[in-house]
Amino acid sequence: MWDGGRGTAGARRFEATACGAAVLSDAFEGLDAFSRPGDEILLAQTPEAVMGALDLSDAALRRIAEAGRARTLADHTADR
Repeated sequence: MWDGGRGTAGARRFEATACGAAVLSDAFEGLDAFSRPGDEILLAQTPEAVMGALDLSDAALRRIAEAGRARTLADHTADR
């Protein structure tokens, strides 16, 4: 999922991870307070990074998606 490069931790990023999607995001200051880059979210800092994300195995994408979902549900819901 590409969030449009807004440079913020908008609701779509959390909605997507809560649904179990692997998210490809732009990098922005403070992102690591919401998700661990490389573990819970993928970063599109360069064209090469985007291509690398597209080349990840299904298992790797699943692992990142599951970690992102777990983090979102643990730390970023309305009751947390």
